[in-house]
Amino acid sequence: MLKTQNMKKYISTACLFVLAMLPSLIFASLSSDSIPQREKKPGLPDMEEVFESLKDLKIDIPEFDSSMIMAFNSSSNDLVLDMQKRNGTKIFNFSFSEKTDDKTPTRIEKKTFTNISEIEFFHKYGDIIIREATSNQIDLEIQYFDSRVMKGSCNVSTTNKLLSISTNGTSSGNRGAKINYIISIPRNIGLDIDLKYGNIKLDKYQGPFTADLSYSNLNAQSLNSDKVQLKLRYSDVKIGEIQNVDITGSYSDVSITKAKKIEFWGNYSNYKIGEANEIITKSNQSSYGDLKVGTATNIDINLKYTNIVIDNLISNLTATTTYGDLTVKSVSPKLKAIKIKGSYADVAISLPSTLTVEFDAAFTYGDISISKKYPVKHIQSSEAIGRITKKGIIGSGTPTAKIEVSNAYADIVIR
Repeated sequence: MLKTQNMKKYISTACLFVLAMLPSLIFASLSSDSIPQREKKPGLPDMEEVFESLKDLKIDIPEFDSSMIMAFNSSSNDLVLDMQKRNGTKIFNFSFSEKTDDKTPTRIEKKTFTNISEIEFFHKYGDIIIREATSNQIDLEIQYFDSRVMKGSCNVSTTNKLLSISTNGTSSGNRGAKINYIISIPRNIGLDIDLKYGNIKLDKYQGPFTADLSYSNLNAQSLNSDKVQLKLRYSDVKIGEIQNVDITGSYSDVSITKAKKIEFWGNYSNYKIGEANEIITKSNQSSYGDLKVGTATNIDINLKYTNIVIDNLISNLTATTTYGDLTVKSVSPKLKAIKIKGSYADVAISLPSTLTVEFDAAFTYGDISISKKYPVKHIQSSEAIGRITKKGIIGSGTPTAKIEVSNAYADIVIR
């Protein structure tokens, strides 16, 4: 009986190896005239040796570790065997995954340019890597990654002092066909990028910068310019340091470590800001997403269906929020004013014990709650059906700041 069980295990293991070799067998059966022959990958086991080794294989499945991953390489696919322990039962999963090695370009072109004041890119399916040049010369390297059925091409032209670069011949239906650009740019040259399905990578850039991204990513250490405009659709942005930036985003994630001024607008986007002097939403109300701020001096926002968390507020906060909660975790002694107009939005503010503020709160089906650790002086309080108005002073000194709140169907807590 035991030998029969072991034999079943050997047969199961052998079947997995055969599945791993299927793509190679199919590939080998095709005409060599239609598909270029590939060299056998080093380390691929010989099947006779595999079956011979199975005779002496002693394996006890229940004694396996709780997780194991084995990958069997074939000519173009990998069979991945994944065993996990779930509720005491070991479960096997295996699937084919296709891999594309694009580390080595199939061809490379290099070009140089001088007397250029502006550069524009119209690019699709590929990356743009930007470096700061040490001279007044622009160096452009074009890396082609061609598929078997398609070769990409690019058009490079100069008109007056404008360098224009556009990509043709790559598409999502041709796996592996793409073009990467590596460009070195002197300071203070304007850069305008229209990118779909790619990445922009740069360390430092100083000059006017505009990017229109769709299904793409931007990763920058520093953008030092008073004029940076980003238009985002289904894209991610990570910026270390920036001066002034204007962002229009939808279905995107934005992370900025340090900024002087951030203006944004859009829907279904998340913003994570480490430190900023000013954070402003543009004229229209932005909707859906999260806004997380580390430290900000001045904030003026109009948001809907957005949760707002501010770790440290220095001076001023003006917020209109609907169906989104607002939390201010700490306030600087330099605080001047907090003005909040809310609807279905709970508000929580933490004040330092040394700060004295004047408050003016009006609620429709809501109320204000103040922690007992603060001395409170009520100057005016009135209640009617569904309406509450309260005015007073929080703290024991002369007020140096003011909190004004108008909220409907929600509360404010001073904690």
